[in-house]
Order: sequence, then structure tokens, then C-alpha cells
Amino acid sequence: MNRTAFFYFLLILFLFFSCKNQKKSGSSGDADSELLYLDYQLTGEEGFDKLTLLALVRDGGPTGQGVLLKKPSGLKLDDEDFVVDSSAMDGVFYELYKTPEELKGEHSIVFTTIGENKYSNRFDFTPLTLLTPLPDTLRKEDILLELGGVDNIDEIRLLLTDTSFLGNGINRPDSVIDGKLLLKKEYLDKLAVGPVQLELVMEKETDLDESLAEGGRFYVYYTLRREFILVD
Repeated sequence: MNRTAFFYFLLILFLFFSCKNQKKSGSSGDADSELLYLDYQLTGEEGFDKLTLLALVRDGGPTGQGVLLKKPSGLKLDDEDFVVDSSAMDGVFYELYKTPEELKGEHSIVFTTIGENKYSNRFDFTPLTLLTPLPDTLRKEDILLELGGVDNIDEIRLLLTDTSFLGNGINRPDSVIDGKLLLKKEYLDKLAVGPVQLELVMEKETDLDESLAEGGRFYVYYTLRREFILVD
């Protein structure tokens, strides 16, 4: 076989397997299979009136492509159908946009297989809030922050960013005790005086109570931001 013929042979193989993989990522033939992984994600930010609730039924595990579901298979938030969409990275996914007030409290996501088996998972959402009024100017000293929406959380990701050219800022998980987070002087000492952005991120991942053999997760990522002037 000469080089030209060998090149076209490899090209045909590549196109064949590419088409096969594309078909698999959008198929619903495995929608009743034990190889599906249920991936539910809730993201939002204080000050924005929409939360994104994303649901993927992944083929083969947590890194698999999302599959397209066909009736009677489907996904619902309480009694509302998710809206189907797709991307090159994740394949087919399902999503809904809700206000914090609409999503506050207890809800359930129900996945129905092509064989009409139902997998129902409840979640309880409360937005992260900062109950401590933060002044426009802060000194480099310990500051105790009281948080709301953290009843079942013992850790928050803390980010502090200054405007200095060489500043690395602070990016670390920190303990929440009885709803309180200590903004330590040692963190602030590492920052340049001037404008500072504070970010608190509520990030948590829990296994689903009801899922197929591959399992599933419910992941929450919610952010709030504040700005202040740091002085010595």
C-alpha cells in the first residue's frame, strides 16, 4: 500500500469512528441502561435574578457525553420539564432558569427512563448571604463575618484580590463555625492597601439518593461578592 492510499485509509477510519461517537453522544438507545450517570448542577450569584439548574444524563460515567432522551424518558423539576440544549463539550444537556425565590426551599428532580422507571432526588436550596454589614473601609485586623444559608455547610471558599501588580491574593477553603467565618488579619496582611474584592463561594457536592449503577451527583456553586478599601 503506497503512502497516499494509506493516508486515505486512515482518514476513512477517523471519519467512521467520529461519526460513531457523535451518534452515541446524541442517542437515546441507552436511556434505560445502568451505564448512565446523573449529573445535576445548580449555579448562581448574588445580585443576579437567575439561577441555572443544569441536568446531564451522561453515558458511561461522570465524564461521559450527555445523551438525548426520547419520550417517555425525560427530566422534570417538580412538575416542570427541563429544556433540551447541546454543546460541543458536554453533548446534550437539559436546563432551567429560576429566580432565587422560585428555587428557595425543597424541590425534586425526577429522571424517567425509557422503561418508565423513575429516579427522584430531593434538594433544599438556600442562597448564601452575608449578614454582617461590611463597611467601605477595613483595617488589617480580624473580622468576624456572619453568613446565612450555611446550615449544612462547614466550609466556604474565600477569595481576596487586590489591585497590585504583583499581588497573588488569597484563594483558600476556610471553616464556617456556627454560621460564622473569620476573616483573619494574616490574610489581609498579604494584600496591598487599596481596593480589594472579596468573594465567598458556597461549593458543595453530594451523591444522589436515587440513581443508576453508575451513580450521580448534585453540585452547587453559588457566589457573593463585596468590595472595600483596605488600610493599614
